[in-house]
Amino acid sequence: MATLPKKRDLSTMMDPQFEFPEEIPDWRQQGGKQKVMGTNFIQIKPYYELQQPPKVIEFELLDLDHYWAMGPNTRFRVKGVFQVMTPAKDETPAIPWANCTTDELDKVIVQPNWFESLFRIEMFYGQNHISSSEEPPEIIPYLNAWKYNYMDKTQKKKLFPQDCHPAYGVPSKIGEWDMDNADGEWRKNYGPKIFTGKLIEFDFVPQNTPPFFQGSNYLEHAPKIWPMPFLDRTTIQFIFTREMNSIFKKSIDNEKMYRFVLTDMSLVVEQLKLSNNLQFTLPPNKKGMLTYPGVTKITRYCEIPPSTNSFPVKLGSVFLPEGMFIFAVPKGVLKGKYMYDQNLDGNVFSKHNLRKVHFTFGGHSFFLDSIDVGDFCNDIIEKKLFYDYLTSPPFGMTMDQNKITQENIVSGGKNTPYPHVYINFCNYGNKSRILPVVDDGSILQNKRDLEVVLTFDEKGAPNKLFFDNNLILNLPREKPNKMPVYFSSPYDIRM
Repeated sequence: MATLPKKRDLSTMMDPQFEFPEEIPDWRQQGGKQKVMGTNFIQIKPYYELQQPPKVIEFELLDLDHYWAMGPNTRFRVKGVFQVMTPAKDETPAIPWANCTTDELDKVIVQPNWFESLFRIEMFYGQNHISSSEEPPEIIPYLNAWKYNYMDKTQKKKLFPQDCHPAYGVPSKIGEWDMDNADGEWRKNYGPKIFTGKLIEFDFVPQNTPPFFQGSNYLEHAPKIWPMPFLDRTTIQFIFTREMNSIFKKSIDNEKMYRFVLTDMSLVVEQLKLSNNLQFTLPPNKKGMLTYPGVTKITRYCEIPPSTNSFPVKLGSVFLPEGMFIFAVPKGVLKGKYMYDQNLDGNVFSKHNLRKVHFTFGGHSFFLDSIDVGDFCNDIIEKKLFYDYLTSPPFGMTMDQNKITQENIVSGGKNTPYPHVYINFCNYGNKSRILPVVDDGSILQNKRDLEVVLTFDEKGAPNKLFFDNNLILNLPREKPNKMPVYFSSPYDIRM
């Protein structure tokens, strides 16, 4: 008697196109369980009418009925136009202000990351200042220019959907930010996007400013909501510290005048429409806190006399950071007197001229008989840095891997428009810290002095940074209308 072949079960076949799920999810049944039932979009205008030129643009945030989503739909909107005029000379009459066109690209160039260089941002809850970092505001646009150049392309697209955004107005190579270079990044790529002869418009999300920017990378994780019904009046101020003509560098024979006219700025907010059972429940954890992840930077600026061979820097009473980022800027930057026409090379950072960085924490050394990670010119450390930028980059920012090359790393980035020194204090693969040779890990529990000795031949400006949850909103667990709501920092940043 012949044996019939055994019938094969389609689900056992290797090809996935023959596999079918046993249950079909029905989204129609999930409606009653949703926390968010929908959203509203509102546009908040400045509290005071916009002046020309602006001195302070202030936004008042107060909403007793809705939580705010802090994802991609909550951001500032900026509108403005670049203009040029020709002053009268001898018997030649003046040519009045008119919108800039591409005819001006070989006659003038704008400062990299020009928009952020015009102002500083202050945030207040009632009368209390909110801050998650401790750094001179004049330094921020320079550091962000570095970020914008090296940022992962996907993240950059989420943050800056418009080609005219100032984040795209930064050089990637030496010699590219030059009005005399017809094929350079200014004249060929970015300049034509802003000198259009008409208004430009772009989104603006303040970097590393909670709650607008949370975590180390934008939208890497779902941003935490902002519980407006539990908050009092909050204000955000854009305080303009530089003139609108300070961001230009003209050719030698160019007698024209240039300016940027900010015509409108608003805040677009996504309000959440919550289910009834969630609308008025307190969201904090058992300790009554809402923690917001982000980057905390503690910055120390040092003006070092020329010809100094070494210079000590002390960062007193801090937790051991994740890394240290050192770069130099022109002296006039922190004094508020810097004009971009003083720039001579088109680079963003000045040359740091550093050779080596030695550091101790709590008086303890990290390296005795082995190669010091502060010896960044050593070829072994340069190879280590290559993988540090890939796996544990500065500020935790996911970087454009095409720009992480040995050529860009050698001698503290001397071959780039961003010469700097990066020292990673973390072990490979995680955020655990390297420890001094005589310590068992207990030194991490308390604050200590981080002492650094810079070995170099000219001035430098060091930045120390660390990040984790960088802002805490403290909400009462009981009697929400009678107990204070306040902000704090896990790193004791002065508010």
